[in-house]
Amino acid sequence: MLLLTAGCAHQNHPAAILQQVGGEQLILGETQYPEILSHFPAWKEEDQRSETNPVLVEQVKQIGEPLEVLCYFGNWCGDSREALPIFMKTLNAAHNKRITVKLIGVDRKKDDPGHTAKANGIELVPTFILIRNGEEIGRMIEFPMKENFVEDLLDILQSP
Repeated sequence: MLLLTAGCAHQNHPAAILQQVGGEQLILGETQYPEILSHFPAWKEEDQRSETNPVLVEQVKQIGEPLEVLCYFGNWCGDSREALPIFMKTLNAAHNKRITVKLIGVDRKKDDPGHTAKANGIELVPTFILIRNGEEIGRMIEFPMKENFVEDLLDILQSP
């Protein structure tokens, strides 16, 4: 078991664990997006292929209330690998400091070292839990309802 600390030592979050399970390398627990890209070439390729939509970037910039996004993903999961790069690229391009994202890697049983996935009822990945003022306001699960999860996030925030 190897603890990931490079680039994250100054962050105030638990270190993710990079672990071999059943012959595959998994990232488990809270991590940062660059860590995923540095350990999984297929993710880096998907990230390089994905392009942000300037209209969506501008809409994310305009989000005025603090928003926390918990994203449970599996680095082994094609749906996670397809969805997360454009989501993260868009949020990073928007530079909206009111939005925080916690990425939590899970194993194939949808569990993480802190067992937060089980506590949050995670059954499919990716699952994005949107939290405003300490309360869950919505979830986006496995497949986006629109073109991507950024559009879904904006729809949830605009609903009454």
